[in-house]
Amino acid sequence: MRALWLAIGTALLLPGCSSPQTSNQYTAVRVSTYRGEIIAEYIARGSVVPVEGGVKIHAVERRSGPPFSQVSRYPYGWDTTVVGPRIHHWPTRQPSWLDGGDEIDSFAK
Repeated sequence: MRALWLAIGTALLLPGCSSPQTSNQYTAVRVSTYRGEIIAEYIARGSVVPVEGGVKIHAVERRSGPPFSQVSRYPYGWDTTVVGPRIHHWPTRQPSWLDGGDEIDSFAK
């Protein structure tokens, strides 16, 4: 009986699995060639999880590299795996377009 209470107590004290979607931490992720030419840049919400050959992220914005750069915004997030020869990531702020929620409301209409 004591082992059961110990197991229950331990389970309650552990933080559990953290979900990238619930975190307010934002990370900029840049993928480039070996020569340093930008392939794409992302802004991710939540954690950046290393996987073989890249990282898993919950992207809220993607900017493709030149010569025909495009910006894609994902107000509800997009789970993706980023792969490339060079991947750098660093903490950043929440995108300004995501602050007010106007973009989210316009998608719902």
